Amino acid sequence: DPTHACIDDTVRLSANQVCPSYQWSTGENAPQINVFQPGWYYLSTIMNNCLSQDSIRIDSFVHVSMNTYSLSLCLNETKQLFAPLGSYTYEWNPNYEIDNDSIFNPVILSGSY
Repeated sequence: DPTHACIDDTVRLSANQVCPSYQWSTGENAPQINVFQPGWYYLSTIMNNCLSQDSIRIDSFVHVSMNTYSLSLCLNETKQLFAPLGSYTYEWNPNYEIDNDSIFNPVILSGSY
């Protein structure tokens, strides 16, 4: 399974064992590296004359910009929020008084968002 990161995030990749030599597809030879771009990364290690290889795919998420505003509700009032629909992961904050903080169109109860 790929590891996911937002664009411009740094992902730290680490070998899971101590070996005398490491060779990453980036050309680095340390046990841990930082990567900044999505794609496939490969690691080769040699231990006791045995070659081990592993790989990982880093996928990226795009930050979606939204127009934000302050919304105040009266006691027991509800309001439905909408974000762009797509293959996104949604996280509404603050997430209290929201019926589901991981969908594109949650309903909020009373409060200020």
